[in-house]
Amino acid sequence: MNSVAAIGANYCAVEPTTLAMKEKAFSLSGDTFKIKDAKSGQVVFQIEGKVISLHDKKKLLDGNGNEIAVFAKKLVSIHKTFVVSRGDEKLMTITKKMAFMKSKMVAEVKNLCSDGREMKIEAVGDWRDKNVVVSEEGGGILATISRKSLNLNSVAFDAQTYYLQVNPGVDSAMIVLLALAFDELEQEE
Repeated sequence: MNSVAAIGANYCAVEPTTLAMKEKAFSLSGDTFKIKDAKSGQVVFQIEGKVISLHDKKKLLDGNGNEIAVFAKKLVSIHKTFVVSRGDEKLMTITKKMAFMKSKMVAEVKNLCSDGREMKIEAVGDWRDKNVVVSEEGGGILATISRKSLNLNSVAFDAQTYYLQVNPGVDSAMIVLLALAFDELEQEE
């Protein structure tokens, strides 16, 4: 499998990486949470959201709090759509697609690891089954996303935990944003 990056090739690891994305159950600041390396516990990324935002904008930050990209809901579209950008540059468009008995999203990206070649990435799964597979359209698996089962502690304290298993050569920031989009779609349904 070739390397795939939409946000930055510097977010591609040479080994498989597992990230834990823990969302706070009740946060007055909106959807704000940290994404940690599951092995080391080190904060790799952060999502910063606001309670009230017209486009439901969220910022993807690195572990030091530096902005990497902005994730926003497109207000007018036939299918639910999210746009990821950096400044005026659109990095990725994520659109909900129709699929029988599953949730499906397609991300259109310019692969930074292959001279900006346009490609489509599919995320197919079901949060009820707690699994999502992210793959190149008609190609190999890039990552899997799973959700830890809810229990009384998770509802009272740290809501939901997602585990992102990212294959080598795949942009982990891109996978974090796909997991965020999947979560946003599932929360609305």
